[in-house]
Amino acid sequence: MFVYMCETPCLCTYDCEEDFEWDPQDLLNSPFRSPTVTLFYFYLLMSADGPYYSTDTAQFEIVIQRLFREMLYRCHFIPQVHPRVLTGIVFDKELFLTSIGLLESAVVDYRERLLKAYRKAIIPLHAYLRQYECFTELFNMDIEAYVE
Repeated sequence: MFVYMCETPCLCTYDCEEDFEWDPQDLLNSPFRSPTVTLFYFYLLMSADGPYYSTDTAQFEIVIQRLFREMLYRCHFIPQVHPRVLTGIVFDKELFLTSIGLLESAVVDYRERLLKAYRKAIIPLHAYLRQYECFTELFNMDIEAYVE
């Protein structure tokens, strides 16, 4: 459920290649439409150094990994369930229900899916940001000196 919730907003960017360029003629309409609500909310801002986002896009991957790891740790440290606790279920004499393993193949696959999704989602964000670099000089202009 967690992986699905985090991955679904990024699916529209899966076909995006590293060399993707945003159409400079249409900065208002996005070619990427997510079927669900996005997880991160941020603004495009300008500074003397150029355009930037209010939330650093490098933080997306870090936050998602931290949330995923925290979820796994909480599940991993659930103690084994002894067969006598669940009397209505037939257990083998040596079988216990165990928690999720941190390096199980499914866990590793889910982690890789999340990382791929957010790495792909960042590509169009950077392409969009590059379209505003040409306005840095205008932003830094001394208006009073320009008017005179």
